[in-house]
Amino acid sequence: MRKKPTYTEKVHARRLLLMLDREDPCLCCPAQRQFKQRTDEDFRLWANEDRICYICQRFVCIGYGCPCSILGKQRALKRTRLALEEKGYT
Repeated sequence: MRKKPTYTEKVHARRLLLMLDREDPCLCCPAQRQFKQRTDEDFRLWANEDRICYICQRFVCIGYGCPCSILGKQRALKRTRLALEEKGYT
């Protein structure tokens, strides 16, 4: 059986860049198959499924929840793009 990959900030950033190319990336989840909305079932793709939300929330400096739900669509997208740039992923 193939070992599950670990979800890291680098993986998160790479998947965010792909997700942001979508027509409407808000409420999509970079850790999900095909960037679908968050479901616990698809988090089983990753070895550290219990850390995925923490990695995402820490990336955009929020304490809980999904960025678009907490910050609103425009703020979440702006903060995500800024974080990608500041962390050197763009």
